[in-house]
Amino acid sequence: MAEPSSGDSGPYALLDVPACAARVRAGAEARGSLYLLGVDGPGASGKSTLAGQLARHLP
Repeated sequence: MAEPSSGDSGPYALLDVPACAARVRAGAEARGSLYLLGVDGPGASGKSTLAGQLARHLP
């Protein structure tokens, strides 16, 4: 799922957050339902940062 960064999330970004959020939103709309998105990873790996960035792009 990792994609090249658009450059707006910092020098170490591995994910195009707006594109990922758009895929999540499109998948939920296609099913006519809500979505639950889980973020997993080791401590201090950026989960909260990613969740915050995704929240800016999802309703």
